[in-house]
Amino acid sequence: GEKGVEIAASAPAGLFYGVQTLRQLLGDDVASVPFCSIEDSPAFNIRGFMHDLGRNPQDVDLLKRFIDVMAQYKLNVFHMHLADYPGYRIECKKHPALNKAENMRETRRPGFFYTYAQLNDIIRYCAERNIMVIPEIDMPGHSKYFNKTFGVDMQDPKGMEILSDMVNEFCDNVDLPYLHIGSDEVRVRNRGFMPHMVKLVRSRCKDVLVWRPGHLPDHDVITQMWTGQARPAGGVRYIDSQANYINHMDPFSGPLRAFMQQPCRVPEGTDLALGGILCHWPDDNVGEQLNVYRQSPVMPALVAYAERIWRGAQHNREDAWAKLPSKEDSVFE
Repeated sequence: GEKGVEIAASAPAGLFYGVQTLRQLLGDDVASVPFCSIEDSPAFNIRGFMHDLGRNPQDVDLLKRFIDVMAQYKLNVFHMHLADYPGYRIECKKHPALNKAENMRETRRPGFFYTYAQLNDIIRYCAERNIMVIPEIDMPGHSKYFNKTFGVDMQDPKGMEILSDMVNEFCDNVDLPYLHIGSDEVRVRNRGFMPHMVKLVRSRCKDVLVWRPGHLPDHDVITQMWTGQARPAGGVRYIDSQANYINHMDPFSGPLRAFMQQPCRVPEGTDLALGGILCHWPDDNVGEQLNVYRQSPVMPALVAYAERIWRGAQHNREDAWAKLPSKEDSVFE
């Protein structure tokens, strides 16, 4: 109004989001703000983005630049996929061979990993921007680096012992409420593997996430749906990451598709439908780090998805996924 701007919220995060809205209203003209009244709140509690840092790791400074963009658009979860076939990207003091270049794929920054100091720096940086980090150590699949390092599979008794060391050391050094343990795209032949790892993670006071499709160890985990064919398990909390792979998106129609989708198949969050995470899986070697952002429509998809996951949607507009609506179309209302 004429006397200035007032932002009120029920919690500090709300004040932060109000400031982001004000920044958007300012645009390039910082000398004036349109008179308006906005009452706003997010439709979903989890509004996230995932980077595959196991295949194509990024330097801390570059990640911080990206986190700033996430914060600007009110995303509040940064999912760090920290281990995949090419390498284990987390410092390991008990088994330092995991961090050696010869045990990583030679074309994927061999020898690169994040120290615990760096990870905690990222976590603090995110917290200052009301973003929570969800780290992921994918198991027992997506782990060729493990077999190469130790000569055994994660599901073998010796492999389970080593993996337990890795998880315990991580939890000793990184204090977060969640740990994602993957379980996708692998045959879990050892029936005791997942129950053991879930029990271990919970003993460290962390909530467990797994991919779906994947192995569902019990009904107390959080499932992250990653294909369009996936359906929520009855009574199980879930996060939607279906058909939201940025690296598969057409630069023009892809972001529009992200905007038109109905997150979690419901208009707003529930006790089970927690929200969504937009995933970026650049499987191929991107070369220069910035190519992570140049070779896929990361930023336009992020902006479109941030709007959808914040506001929710009554319908899933598949009819508008690959075409721009006319001015008369009410699809954006």
